[in-house]
Amino acid sequence: MKRHLLNIFLLGMLLLGYAIVTNTGFGWVLMAVPTLVWGKPVLRLVHKNRWAAALFWTGLIWLKWQLALPLFLLYLALKGTQKITSLFSRDETLPKAHHNYVGEIESRFEMFFNPATGKPMMGLRDTEGNPYGVNLHVSDLDED
Repeated sequence: MKRHLLNIFLLGMLLLGYAIVTNTGFGWVLMAVPTLVWGKPVLRLVHKNRWAAALFWTGLIWLKWQLALPLFLLYLALKGTQKITSLFSRDETLPKAHHNYVGEIESRFEMFFNPATGKPMMGLRDTEGNPYGVNLHVSDLDED
């Protein structure tokens, strides 16, 4: 429901900006907000590569600099607030997962294994309680 109301509000901003742009340049700013919100998936795709982003903004400036300027400023403001909120978020203590080229999820933290047992380490001990490099569960009687 909130998404529908947001889209109706953004459509109103777009139409109001279109009407105002004939008299003043502020209409470009009003039209830039819904354009940026609705075009966010495209902007995310373009900004994954630095050269694609430079080509995109150069082409937009060449076509219509009055639209490109408020769009770019709004994009920078949104990215800046996103960076600031990510600095103060409390989720940084948990390991983050990301996708590799194939689409599999990997952990950003490297997992260590005990070379004596092959079991994964959890802190200073492996999953069986052995310290690093030691296998305490090997019996001397099993050497027959």
